[in-house]
Amino acid sequence: MLASFYYGYVLTQLVTGCVSPWWGRLSGRCALLAGSLVTCVVTLVTPVVTSHGHVIGIAAARAVAGIGQVRVRPPTSRLTEITWMMLLDLVSQLVA
Repeated sequence: MLASFYYGYVLTQLVTGCVSPWWGRLSGRCALLAGSLVTCVVTLVTPVVTSHGHVIGIAAARAVAGIGQVRVRPPTSRLTEITWMMLLDLVSQLVA
């Protein structure tokens, strides 16, 4: 079951990593929100699928959670980078 999360994560990681530099500040926030919501909803649905005993359904739910989670990492890095760059620019302007 753990591997199914990583299959979903790995399959979409390359595409998301290549596209993330073109995401602006707003688009990065939208991607972060969308990825978090997908992961949250799938995680909430997982116990329902488990109670029905569908092993393939559980694996599919975990794979979709991995796909949602890969939308979280690149935008988070990009948003953090933008925030730190703005902070460093502000500090350099105050010091100069």
